[in-house]
Amino acid sequence: MPTICILPSTRSMLLAHLGFRGKGSKDVREFNEIVTRLKARHDTKIVLHLFSNNGFIFFGSSLVLNPSLGNLISAIVFDSCPCPITDEVAATGLLSAIARVNAEEARRKGWWEPLRVVCSPLVALMNRRQTLIWETWRTAFPRAPALFLYSRSDAVVPPDEIERFIAAYEVSLSSAGLPVEKEQWEDAEHCDMLFLQGILYSNTNSTPVLQARSSKAKF
Repeated sequence: MPTICILPSTRSMLLAHLGFRGKGSKDVREFNEIVTRLKARHDTKIVLHLFSNNGFIFFGSSLVLNPSLGNLISAIVFDSCPCPITDEVAATGLLSAIARVNAEEARRKGWWEPLRVVCSPLVALMNRRQTLIWETWRTAFPRAPALFLYSRSDAVVPPDEIERFIAAYEVSLSSAGLPVEKEQWEDAEHCDMLFLQGILYSNTNSTPVLQARSSKAKF
């Protein structure tokens, strides 16, 4: 079963948020083309693994451009996401990526507060686009089994926000009889769960199943 893992750069997603311009926009269009080609070549749906808010935004942007894309997904993994982007979330994500440190350490650095101030007007500009993406997720979401991986210790995406989204997503999928599962860690860092417990994508009795395995995942 074809599997696509999505973890775009923070910079490309912020730029795409401001109007689907630049590299972020190009990547979204190319992704639409790749999914369509995979479906035609293999005649099967695709397992999608979204890493962090960037993956959630990326696929949401793809749904804005092509709402029918959700029909090509057989199962979806939400890894450490989603939450609405705030200046705090944006500053933590950017600083973590730039300084190559974990989110907790990024928040302790002296650059975090100045970067948060810089991010604030950018987030304000993004809000209209962000609203459109979240509304599209609510109406054009993939009708497919879902698995949420998240940690109570996540310093980038607040776990309470993820749980609010899970509750709403369960309501959306329950009418179609589709399962929503969640795996919660207490002390894992952002997007670090697969280094603790991997994921195996499999197909059992023609029904997409996401199963845990003990080996260390590399991606």
